[in-house]
Amino acid sequence: MNLTKIHRIACYWMLSLGLAWAGISFGSGDASPRKPSRGLAGQRYVSSSTILDNGMEVVLIENHSNPMVACFVVVRSGQRDETEDIAGVGHFLEHAIFDGTENRSKKELYDAFDFLGSYVNASTKHDYTEFFILSPKENFVPSLDLLREMIFHSVFPPDTLEQERGIVLEEIKRDLDRPSEEADNLFYRLIYKGTPYAHSILGSVAGISALPRSAVIDFYEKHYVPNNMICVVIGDFQPQDMSAIIDSTFGRYPPGKLVKKELLDLSSLFSTSANHIIRYRGDVDKCYLRVGIEAPAVWSEDYYAMQVCTEILEPYLQKHLIIPQDSSIISVGLDYFEDRDFANLNFYINVGSELLVDRAVDRLFQSLATFPYWISEDRVSAAIQSKRARDLLQGQRLHMYGLLNSGIFARGGYALWRYQDEHLGTVTLNDVLQTADKYLSYPSYVASGLVPFSDAMAEGAVERAEDVIVRRTLGNGMEVIVHQDHDAPIFAAHLLAKGRSLREGSDRAGYVDLIHRILATSLPVPDASLEDLLQQIGAEFETTDIPYIPYDDYRTSPTHSFLRMECLDGFRDEALSLLSEIVTLTPIGVENLQRAKTELLGILSSRSARVSYRADRQFLATMLGVDHPLAQPEFGTYQTVESATAEAVASFYNMYFSGSNLILTVVTSREPEEIINMAASKFASLPQGELAPVLWPEPRDTVGHIEEEFGKKQSAVRLGMVLRSIDPEDRAALEVWNRWVSDRLAFVIREGRGWADSIGSSLWIVGDWALWGARWGTIPGTVDTSISIARDIIAECVVKSPDEQDLRRIINQYLRSGGMRRMTRINQAMYMGLSEMDGVDRDWNLWSETIRTVTPDVMMQIVGKYVNNDRIVEVVVR
Repeated sequence: MNLTKIHRIACYWMLSLGLAWAGISFGSGDASPRKPSRGLAGQRYVSSSTILDNGMEVVLIENHSNPMVACFVVVRSGQRDETEDIAGVGHFLEHAIFDGTENRSKKELYDAFDFLGSYVNASTKHDYTEFFILSPKENFVPSLDLLREMIFHSVFPPDTLEQERGIVLEEIKRDLDRPSEEADNLFYRLIYKGTPYAHSILGSVAGISALPRSAVIDFYEKHYVPNNMICVVIGDFQPQDMSAIIDSTFGRYPPGKLVKKELLDLSSLFSTSANHIIRYRGDVDKCYLRVGIEAPAVWSEDYYAMQVCTEILEPYLQKHLIIPQDSSIISVGLDYFEDRDFANLNFYINVGSELLVDRAVDRLFQSLATFPYWISEDRVSAAIQSKRARDLLQGQRLHMYGLLNSGIFARGGYALWRYQDEHLGTVTLNDVLQTADKYLSYPSYVASGLVPFSDAMAEGAVERAEDVIVRRTLGNGMEVIVHQDHDAPIFAAHLLAKGRSLREGSDRAGYVDLIHRILATSLPVPDASLEDLLQQIGAEFETTDIPYIPYDDYRTSPTHSFLRMECLDGFRDEALSLLSEIVTLTPIGVENLQRAKTELLGILSSRSARVSYRADRQFLATMLGVDHPLAQPEFGTYQTVESATAEAVASFYNMYFSGSNLILTVVTSREPEEIINMAASKFASLPQGELAPVLWPEPRDTVGHIEEEFGKKQSAVRLGMVLRSIDPEDRAALEVWNRWVSDRLAFVIREGRGWADSIGSSLWIVGDWALWGARWGTIPGTVDTSISIARDIIAECVVKSPDEQDLRRIINQYLRSGGMRRMTRINQAMYMGLSEMDGVDRDWNLWSETIRTVTPDVMMQIVGKYVNNDRIVEVVVR
């Protein structure tokens, strides 16, 4: 999805949130559709809508055929609003809502609904969560009040929350035993990479087990606000009476500050995952093939035509793919996955043998390509009438009607629901034919298959080879380390250059970043581009972090720089060759340098205007010394970057990328010796270089309070101290202590007082010393008080240990975040390189066991050896 399209999506959605949506996108109540509407049998139920003063949208749908009323409260938040560390929290919260309120226990809630003869339930979807009741007309008001109490006054008692945790864990384990669910989750991880939809909507066993109650409450308080909800009432009532009831029930709650909805881009359809099948092996008896293609989202002019198209498509596929003459496909299903920013068609295909998987994909796309010949005027009319009839028929079952339409209400509100029939009625045969040709005729696709182990493997005749690590120093001094891991056919190569800021010196600060930006795009390739070559082998290549994404720059460090290449093992030769050519053949040149300088100066301009950046620079200069290399800005300064010449940068490049300054680490399923021999050949042209070892100077001793006036509305605070002569055996306890302090600071200052937008602490260990620091932003009026409170927290955490349960929670959080970073092969390769660089063993399995041995008593004993509150330095930029 290109940037132009992304911008169009964003603009459209912003418009759609306003009152203009009904008029511009879907027409107003008395406006005519754009095209003549075909006749539709039956009439939609009488309906109306309003928005309460607190922002809650209310839709009333009358159905007087039965003395029952259903009410749906749809919260426009779900999996879409989760981050990886709280994956599954939306579903967990949906369970926990039923656990008790300020006035009623869980049992009392259920008893009250039973007494009223009301049915209550809920469900979590990928972009919304719904709660609903179905009640006899005469008991609707007290039933609605119970629903209100649950949604707005839940208290999540710790004991019942643990019961719900157990229930959710059982649901996850149940799905883990279902091959189809496992296949779905593997596919979603692939096609929705980079979005919240990449993780399971239920979360993982490890994640839910470690999810703290505070995370559930935080999600609840952020998203369960009336202006993030739509209330839909359907049944036997008078609209004027029901309007008053809903207003008195829900109108009393104030609106909340809505969490910004980030734009999601389904870029994996056009990335390295596209147009080949990723195979995963499992203990399954058949192949579970999943294929996804792009489809029009609700903002697209093709949306309604595609709705009609898919109504015709599914029975067509059933008829043409499941045939006796060709047994490659056992079953086929279709899902139109919709988000407000994108949509895609997912095909769920079961195949009898792995040998038939490729054939099944070919047959699918051949059928899609010939599908337009199946489309006719009669089938288009029948599809539209079928959708309309299904809507009317389901309207008789009030609760089912709400369930089937909740997604429409969540994404587009009343306007999208109200005018969908009119828009469907304007769809013509030509519209459907053009849409089918546009989206279904051999499109780009993302595919995965969960396939069986071979018979020999299942019988144990073939044993899994042991993982091995082989290392060699090449003739030019370059270190090469290859880890052979048989779990996945992925090739990950990480090239690390040592001593970034030390090699630069203050007069060349930023040169490394300039070089890396040039390496990212500027390899001279006849009749192609570096991007073309990478795309041909399905490789992902990175030379820098993305500086505009918060918390994405953890890999950028003054100690080193990196180049990262990752692809399938089948393209390892091409990838390693390309990586070596990038390093050895890319010219600096005036034009390439100017482009990189323009890009980097823009980043520097943006950063230098931030109070947080100023505080970080001042803190490092104060703690380490203004001339200390580790205090030097990784991106350089405006002066050093602007004055850089092509000759100077090229000269530094030749020195910095010499063999003795480089560590190449590779994780692959292929033979290590093969990779090492290839690396020796490909990187032979690099000179050895005569570079001094990387030795970082000791920090200086500083105590006191430093302030800088910067004239911003927000102030930045940094507290820190230097820890000296650290025994390697004590590192685990210090890491856990830092996490504990960070957690306490966030709980008291941000959560308790609301004084910080973000707050936390970090521990940076260099050799046998470390820099510990806490950081937060706050308004000028709370700077001094927040510092005083932070000092008290730090002092308390030196003398008073956490209880065992709290410490286990902190340790589990630490292991979760560390494990998440090591899930990918390219990050595993990165940590291998860092271990080689500084001599610290980063074997995660061993480190995890060490971390788990930390107890409250051991931690406090070790912390007492290093932490001295009298040595704290305070830095404030106002």
